[in-house]
Amino acid sequence: CRDALKVFHVATSTVNPLTLRALRDIVQDHFERRPMVDRKGNSINVKPAVLFTTEFAFVAHIWVRYALPLALLKFLQWLFPWMMTYVRRQQLRMMDKTYASLKRFAKLYRPYTFYGGLFDAGNTEELLSGLSLKEREAFDFDLRSINWLQYIGV
Repeated sequence: CRDALKVFHVATSTVNPLTLRALRDIVQDHFERRPMVDRKGNSINVKPAVLFTTEFAFVAHIWVRYALPLALLKFLQWLFPWMMTYVRRQQLRMMDKTYASLKRFAKLYRPYTFYGGLFDAGNTEELLSGLSLKEREAFDFDLRSINWLQYIGV
């Protein structure tokens, strides 16, 4: 169609993509080279983030890591109420709030985390190929030349 809207992606998932794994590695490397410190000045070791390839894997992990222990602790609290100290009740409330927040954030970010679409850079590459050498230098947006580590600036 002659009047169709032409989209020009300057970041893309088909040409020189920044994968989540690469981003995780860049962030991990940053914190290994420049660790955060606690109040005493000791380095805080940051574990690599766990990446999930499917929504099912994420839900299963959250269920095993949070929901199941939380349900078990609530059952034990019901079964043995005299064993639940004030501190343990506070810890249980905090776990419950953390799990609720985690579920809320998972629902909020769901559309962005397991999105399977691709962003084609064909129009951008076509535009770039039509530029003169001088114009290419002035408007440097060759997607293949993006150095993600330098771009992110860590």
